[in-house]
Amino acid sequence: MKILVIEDDPVIAGNLKILLADHGYLVDLTDTGSKGIENAVVNDYDAILLDWMLPDMEGNEVCKEIRARDIKSPVIFLTAKNQVEDKVTGLDVGADDYVTKPFVIEELLARIRVQIRRNYKSDLTSEIRVGAIMIDTAKCEIFVNDNLLELPPKLYSLLEFMAVKKDTVVSRQDIIEHLWDENADVMSNVVDVHIKNLRRRLSSGGLKHVIKTVKGRGYMLCSD
Repeated sequence: MKILVIEDDPVIAGNLKILLADHGYLVDLTDTGSKGIENAVVNDYDAILLDWMLPDMEGNEVCKEIRARDIKSPVIFLTAKNQVEDKVTGLDVGADDYVTKPFVIEELLARIRVQIRRNYKSDLTSEIRVGAIMIDTAKCEIFVNDNLLELPPKLYSLLEFMAVKKDTVVSRQDIIEHLWDENADVMSNVVDVHIKNLRRRLSSGGLKHVIKTVKGRGYMLCSD
């Protein structure tokens, strides 16, 4: 999962990057609103953390511009502005959540997870295609080369998740947080076992090597 942090305080930004990285997130930092908008346009972020008081423009203007560019990434304000009217303004311009400083990292992480899950569900279409794989999300059915492939619920959810993120590396932590409780042991081999089983099922349907292992990072479902 990849997060954009738009924060001009180098200490706060640096600490956020370390804390988020420790929990398996890739983090891009930018210290101005204009750079943040540029990054949001060219990258597909799973969430954006946005300060209000930036050197070149206010955070509410940044959020408004991000939404005007039809960027769907969840935006979470992370700011010292704690008045009710500020929160209302932030949410009205398109933010998904509003967290005031000082914040508790565990709460922030929980709010990030909630927004990522909500955004994932909103990204689901009734039909997902990845190469020879077609997923009917309404019926929870998978077809490989037009043949029905029956999968147990966990493997179905795993393939659906990877299909939404096709051609993008998903980490073991990403998979655990999506398929299991976020407190599950990320060091366990549960993900590797499920990936192995999913590969075997896909192979039986005539698809080999569609799930690529990216050493040190995770797995990727390839469309080619």
